[in-house]
Amino acid sequence: MTSLAPLPAISDIRLLSGDVTNAYGNIEFIGGREEYTSKYIRIGSQTDPEHVIRFMRDVWKLKIPNLIISVTGGAANFNMKSNLTKTFRKSLIKAAESTGSWIVSGGTHSGVMLHVGKAVKEYAHVTESQQVVALGVATWGVIHNREQLLNESRQSISQNALYQLEKPAAGLTTLDKNHSHFILVDDGSEKSFGKEIEFRARLEAHIAQQTSINGVRVLNVCLIVQGGPNSLKTAYSALKEDIPVVVVGGSGGWASILSTVYHKSHTDITEVLIHDLLEEQGILPRHPIVIRPQDLSYWTNMTRECVLMKRKITIFETDATDDSVRDLDVAILQSILTNNSNTDMAEEQLKLCLAWNRSDIARDYIFNDESCFSEHVLKTFFIEAFVQNRHEFVGLFLEFGVSRALNYDEILDIYRQILDDESGGNLLRKMTSQHSTFDYVHVSRLARRLLGPSFISCYPLPSARSRSYQMSGVNENNSNKSPRPQQRQFGWNLQQNSSVRGRVGGADEADGMKELFFICLLLNWNDMSLILWRILSDPLSASIAAFRVLKSISKSSPVKEEEEALQLHLEEYRRLTIGLLDECYGNDKHKTCKLLTRCLPRWGELTCLRMMVDAHDMDLVAHPAVQYLLNDIWMGGMDKDTGMWTVVAACVFPALVPCMIQFDPIMRKSEDGEEVAGERGFFDKIFNFYNSPVVGFGLNTISYLLFLLLFAIVLLFNLPTTTPTSGTSLSAAEISLVIWISILLADEINEIAKKKRNKEILKRLRLWINNNWNKLDLIGMTLYIAGFVLRFYSIESSRILLCLAFIAYSIRLLHIFAIHRTLGPKVIMVGKMIRDLVFFMFILLVFLVAYGVVRQSLLYPDEKRIGHAIIGVLNKPYWNIYGELFLEEINYNPTEDEFTCSNDEGEISAGYQPCPQQQAAVPVLSALYLLFANVLLLNLLIAMFTYSFDNLIENSDKIWKLQLYELIEEYYYKPPLFTPLSIFSHIYTLATYMTSLCSKTSNTTTTSDNQVAGSVKDDDFKRSSGNAERLRLNVWLRWCVDAYLLTSHDRDDVETNVSKINDRIDAVMLSLEGVARHLSSQKKMKRRVKSLEKKLVNSAEALDWIMSALKDNSTFPKTSNKPVHIKARSSPYPHSSTNRFDVPQHLVSWTVPWPDYSPPHHTDRIVLNQPPWADVEVSNQLQATQINISYNSFDNKNLIDRTSHMGKYDIVDGFPRNPCGRTGLSGRGLLGRYGPNHAADPIVTRFERDENNKIVVVDDKAVLQFVAVCRHDTGDWAIPGGMVDPGESVSKTLKREFVEEVEISRSASSEDSNEQILGRVEELLKFGGVEIFRGYCDDFRNTDQAWIETIVMNFHDNDGSIFKHVRLKPGDEASGVKWQKVDRNLQLFASHSKYLKMVAERHNAYF
Repeated sequence: MTSLAPLPAISDIRLLSGDVTNAYGNIEFIGGREEYTSKYIRIGSQTDPEHVIRFMRDVWKLKIPNLIISVTGGAANFNMKSNLTKTFRKSLIKAAESTGSWIVSGGTHSGVMLHVGKAVKEYAHVTESQQVVALGVATWGVIHNREQLLNESRQSISQNALYQLEKPAAGLTTLDKNHSHFILVDDGSEKSFGKEIEFRARLEAHIAQQTSINGVRVLNVCLIVQGGPNSLKTAYSALKEDIPVVVVGGSGGWASILSTVYHKSHTDITEVLIHDLLEEQGILPRHPIVIRPQDLSYWTNMTRECVLMKRKITIFETDATDDSVRDLDVAILQSILTNNSNTDMAEEQLKLCLAWNRSDIARDYIFNDESCFSEHVLKTFFIEAFVQNRHEFVGLFLEFGVSRALNYDEILDIYRQILDDESGGNLLRKMTSQHSTFDYVHVSRLARRLLGPSFISCYPLPSARSRSYQMSGVNENNSNKSPRPQQRQFGWNLQQNSSVRGRVGGADEADGMKELFFICLLLNWNDMSLILWRILSDPLSASIAAFRVLKSISKSSPVKEEEEALQLHLEEYRRLTIGLLDECYGNDKHKTCKLLTRCLPRWGELTCLRMMVDAHDMDLVAHPAVQYLLNDIWMGGMDKDTGMWTVVAACVFPALVPCMIQFDPIMRKSEDGEEVAGERGFFDKIFNFYNSPVVGFGLNTISYLLFLLLFAIVLLFNLPTTTPTSGTSLSAAEISLVIWISILLADEINEIAKKKRNKEILKRLRLWINNNWNKLDLIGMTLYIAGFVLRFYSIESSRILLCLAFIAYSIRLLHIFAIHRTLGPKVIMVGKMIRDLVFFMFILLVFLVAYGVVRQSLLYPDEKRIGHAIIGVLNKPYWNIYGELFLEEINYNPTEDEFTCSNDEGEISAGYQPCPQQQAAVPVLSALYLLFANVLLLNLLIAMFTYSFDNLIENSDKIWKLQLYELIEEYYYKPPLFTPLSIFSHIYTLATYMTSLCSKTSNTTTTSDNQVAGSVKDDDFKRSSGNAERLRLNVWLRWCVDAYLLTSHDRDDVETNVSKINDRIDAVMLSLEGVARHLSSQKKMKRRVKSLEKKLVNSAEALDWIMSALKDNSTFPKTSNKPVHIKARSSPYPHSSTNRFDVPQHLVSWTVPWPDYSPPHHTDRIVLNQPPWADVEVSNQLQATQINISYNSFDNKNLIDRTSHMGKYDIVDGFPRNPCGRTGLSGRGLLGRYGPNHAADPIVTRFERDENNKIVVVDDKAVLQFVAVCRHDTGDWAIPGGMVDPGESVSKTLKREFVEEVEISRSASSEDSNEQILGRVEELLKFGGVEIFRGYCDDFRNTDQAWIETIVMNFHDNDGSIFKHVRLKPGDEASGVKWQKVDRNLQLFASHSKYLKMVAERHNAYF
């Protein structure tokens, strides 16, 4: 086998023999379900830790950590509580990931090391750039299958060492596959554990002397989990070395002992106490003779010493007390912060928290009532947190009042720090290769690139010397370079802007939070940008600017890994912008329009509207607020309800404008700066009318139609047929056309000069040419000028060019359709389909040329004329697509005269068609070509058109609104006079400009600067605002932002609540496990668990209802606790075919909202006939008010008790409402009274007796019998009973109903007379009754507005003497009567079974 040469980086890693280590590289664990790969190295026990650290840094590419979490504890396998296990693993990884820590353990697959490995497996988030380092330091001599790790076991170092996972031999152990790195310490021993402890301590101490990448000293914390006496020694040694110790209480072993004695005084710790605790933890056998007294004394003394240093100990317990911590990661970090030797000052503590990125620790333990930081210190930490993208810390600092004022030097320094960081600043790096020379020239250039060419720099300039050097890229000693050309190369006058915004090279204060917000956008820091966005003075403009910047970045081909995050960031600000616009527009439309059009100095004098349009986002431009503003500008101050015919009439008769047209009040500023409404004057109304875009559009459209008419007349009637000779004059129509087109050219020049302000000429021209309609104007003018010149040289060429110009101008007419909601999108669809057609032509051209070349070659092999050959290749295959097949040519037969041709060279030279060759392949190829061209390609074109149409039709309205903006802006800046009268406006503008040039003075630069600054004039698209107005708008905007965020927060709470509910369910499940462990009796445990499960089900149902209510934004109360009726919801209704409205059980209660509830109405004909026991029918609310039934009281008029046994019931729209909820039916059905219909039900009972007159017993309970009657109406067996008549008492009703339904007479064996028997029965019915039930009766006859309530009385013949010799017969209202045994299986009418159960319970009888 080939020997392996050691790597140069490990030449210092040697074994005890002095040889370079022979075991290192990657280890691949095999034999498990999943394959894992880790790094490892074998070292000698006396190896210098510095060499090992260098190896880890150079070969393993590990960075020095911020913290070392040294985990020690039980080496043997042990069990922890499930909730403690889960918390320990999750919190350990959280502490490691959040602080950039290494977890150091023994690295074997047993004991606490096993828990560490599973924590890494279950909770670590492994990425390419970040991996939890779980370093296992183990003894080489105890590793099972260690020979597999030797280099000699594989061919090369690049190969993985295959390590078989299997049950180890006695005295050995296996490595844990979930650890990422292993250091295997070899001291020459075998099967001897713990030989790595000394080296591990030296290694951890050496790492603790290093400085991490975040500039803080590496700290160390000892974590004790379970463990034996060695863990106690480790804890004591750590405390002596000023290393904080975290003890996991409840994990067993010495960890639990330390957590117990932690709360005691050191004087209370005795050998007896330690002995008892050892036995309690199961560390010692229960035979005292096993314990050596010296060991017990040694452990006791060491425990006392640890308790004396308890300030360095932190106890972590899941069942936390006041002195312990619930989260392990918090306990670890708290132990470090509270260790005085590590952090003597609050600034050092804050620095550590910032390095760990644990703002929660900083908030709880540093930023308390006693914390005090100077403004400078807090600001320094704030900037550092921002540069490191610690958004939670930035929010924390802002919350605790960090100064928000940053000067330009500080902001520039932040830029440079980010550029120096290799992990960020990708877009910034593209701006300059030298970070030290990065200044605001680059920032301005970047802002203009992202926000658009309308951006005007608001940043200060560097010194003239450095600026010349940085911007020209030449040696700064070159004095011949003047600064002015350098400024023009960036496209704007930086010197002029500096006079307005700041001093050259100065450190003036900027809007620091806005600048930091802009940096966040450049770096795509979503969370950070949102925190800063909330504190900006103008969040609306910031969200729109953010959207504009992010959309520009997305078009510059971002890194693929960042593209998804960028899109999420982009959508977040689109959502914020639309939400804020909704909120503002709903509160005040006028102020919202001001927000959209006010100049934003901090955003380069842009406006919100300008940024939205430049972003080309349909959703933003189509927002009602923007459309309201555009409609206002379009109408030019006229009332928005002004009809088009009214506008047309006013155009024809200007004097009628003040009379026919209503104008909005004009807003003027008063002396105190407030805006007040004022009326427009007579001439102001006329001027505003003709200056409005809508009127200008109409007049220019008419003018353009006249122009096309004039052009058509010239083409049809005024052009000569031959080329005119010199001196030939032009016709009047031609002269008019020339003048008209010249004025159109002047219009376009005016548009370039005036529409886009504060731009260079080339950039204005570029912006103008980007408009497709302007391209048509340019094409039309160019063709016309060329055609007009050729008119004097070649009339035919001139006519062609002029016709093409007419076509271009005619197509330009489509622009007027943009004003129409239906036709406007169609024009866009035409343009999109034309682009699709162009791409399709490239595909078609491939097939066309392929077939054309083959066809021409086969039919005319002797063709030498290049022009004719090219025509043959392209012309005829193209016309084949439209059905012109040229069959006589491809099927040429010389014997027939259908195809005229010649083979004579002279005739061919004279222009005759040469005769084609006879080729059988040409028809076949032609058929194949037509198959592809006509069938495949044309259907592809149709599919492309369909796809484009479907995509556009979904957003047609939004596309039209975006197109409408361009139209409104174009006509807003057009001269008031339409073409050709617009020439006078141009003359006036030119004269004004020349006058201003003549009046300019050349003595100061300030004047020039002021003119530039003042060149941005206010108009409807861009308004400047004073400080007072800006402040008022910002205050109002902040109020709208807070309202929107509050509403948005309520919506977002739904997801938060779901997460909290899941956490609570997890907590409940953990509690159930704890309850199960502490239950002593199996029967008791099952009973309690069953009860808890039932509560969980109820809780889950309640939580489901809460979530549904939250999603529906519902705040209705929960369902009622009243009993839910069942029979009252059954269908069909008795004695009818009416089916009830289906009412699910969870919707029975009236408190549950149900907008779709629409029950049918039913009142039986018997009730409608108004018998004495029925109320008058009430059909509507008005009639109910007129009749005025005395609900919830005694009706003295009708002698009816209308109170309810259920309490006061609701009256809705004049009708009572069933107190037990919906029944699915309105009206009264078979019931006579609205509201409660009172009934009385007597239950006459006796004990069942056998032949010996003894009571029959079942299940140790006496059996009852009751008098049951068979109802005439339903045929059901029931309890005797009926309705209470008006003015009748319940006792009378009970007696009357029983007597009416049951006829009593003496039996043959009785010696008493009928009168005597009847007297005893009446006495029982009068004095022997006991009330069983009083309340609502679940009856088939109940409805939403009428229901039965009953009083159930039990009349019991205890000794059986009263009914012993009584014979029962059915009365007038019953078809049968008998003594019926009381049993749960009886099927009785209505709720009678429930009443019998109550009677049986009262007598403790069988049921």
